[in-house]
Amino acid sequence: MSPHYRGDDMSHLQYWGTPHELFDTLHKRWTFDLDVCAQPWSAKCSNYFTEDEDGLLQSWAGRKVWCNPPYAEPLAWLERGWLHALEHATEATYLLPNSTDTKWFQDMCFRGDIYFVRGRLKFEPPPDYEPPDPTKKIPGAPFGVVVVRFTPELAHGHVEPGCWLMDRAGKAISHRRGVQGHLF
Repeated sequence: MSPHYRGDDMSHLQYWGTPHELFDTLHKRWTFDLDVCAQPWSAKCSNYFTEDEDGLLQSWAGRKVWCNPPYAEPLAWLERGWLHALEHATEATYLLPNSTDTKWFQDMCFRGDIYFVRGRLKFEPPPDYEPPDPTKKIPGAPFGVVVVRFTPELAHGHVEPGCWLMDRAGKAISHRRGVQGHLF
């Protein structure tokens, strides 16, 4: 893995961290207690699983989970969160690429509440990041993002999924509950 930003090649973003401002706002709202997909430098909760511990193999039962998964393979993380919301009273919240055209997004994300983030985020670079030009600011991600949330209430059909628009600091701009099957 090269630590340099290389245009449209997003493989280097696999290990970039969640922006603090966005996480802090969401944490105030939902009080996460477990980061299931972290590196020691990027963990957002005091309890976290690293790549070596493999959060997909660990219990999330009854937790309030934060997950910024590898964007190349989010499906397994989404399936795990949905299953835990359904069977283990887990709340799972994800930061994901806004990839509404993909099968994983259509099959999994529309089951939960979706928060479209306006604009492009600037992720936190890993400690070994070396910008190609140190005089320039780190650019925003070359894609939009969404926050997707699964709860036991959604998993059991007690509430309908909703859709929100939020700013990059995590503050809601507009919302609509029960959007499944409706056009905006």
